[in-house]
This record gives sequence, structure tokens and C-alpha cells, in this order.
Amino acid sequence: EWIERTAKHHTGPEAKGDLAIFLDADLSVLGSSASRYAEYAESIRMEYAHVVWPMFQSRRITVLERFLSVPHMYYTEQGRATMEPLARTNLEGEILRLRPAVPRGKI
Repeated sequence: EWIERTAKHHTGPEAKGDLAIFLDADLSVLGSSASRYAEYAESIRMEYAHVVWPMFQSRRITVLERFLSVPHMYYTEQGRATMEPLARTNLEGEILRLRPAVPRGKI
């Protein structure tokens, strides 16, 4: 059940106790250093290399925005205090890198 829960972290009842710690650990890379997060993001792209760029770009942004839309990505107070601010910064930065630039004169 815990492994299945990692597929949809923020669905179902509020995680508590050991499950909360487990889910926070699963998402710890999101709140890691910018360089470690960049390695993680690159590995995600390699995992989905078979997906054409525009589709990957769109769907990855959707996933990242879903994480950002929840009030808290992490369940434990420690996760919220130590990882959440950096996780939000990392995800917002990846979205900016993934969004296509608007050509000048097209605004």
C-alpha cells in the first residue's frame, strides 16, 4: 500500500506516522540542492527519452504544477520546514526551463 501511495502522494487520507516519513523521504530529492535536483530532472528526461519533447514538456509541467498546487508537499513538520521551500523553488525553476520562450514581437 505504501509503494502504491507514492504514485499519488497527495490523494487519500492525510499520511501520519511512519507513512508520512516514508512519503517525505520519497520526495526528498525535490527539496535537495539545485545541482542534485538538476541531476534528478535530467534523469527523468532520460527515463522518458522515448516521449517527443513537446509532449514531455507539457506533461512534465502538468506534474510539477500539481505538486505546487497542494498546500504542503511534505507531511512531516520537519519536511515542511527543511525541504518544502527549496522543493518549491526547484519545481518553479524547472517549469521556467521547460516553458517555451515567447518569441519577441509575439506578445
